[in-house]
Amino acid sequence: MIVSIMNVSSSAEKRTEVFQTLASLARLIRGEKGCLRCEFCQESEDDTAFTIVEEWRSRGEFDEHLRSRIFGILLGVMPLLKKPLEVSICTVSSREGMEAVRRARASAAVH
Repeated sequence: MIVSIMNVSSSAEKRTEVFQTLASLARLIRGEKGCLRCEFCQESEDDTAFTIVEEWRSRGEFDEHLRSRIFGILLGVMPLLKKPLEVSICTVSSREGMEAVRRARASAAVH
């Protein structure tokens, strides 16, 4: 699985335009082949800062997304940003849920 985290900071003047564009793109990304999840968030302390978190089934499907028209639109937003787009791409080999939380809490005294 591939996890992509993109941090976007718009200028104050372009905030609404960037917000609307990213919200629309997130809906489109969710429909792409191989997309397991796409979340679009606005930072609570800075209304010009946004984060997009994507999960992809495979590297090949993620690479197709990077070559897509949809991702091209995202790159087209860059002139509206106050600083460069920050991207982190992580390859995940395993995934755990609440069972890991329970196991960790059961194996040590809770502080």
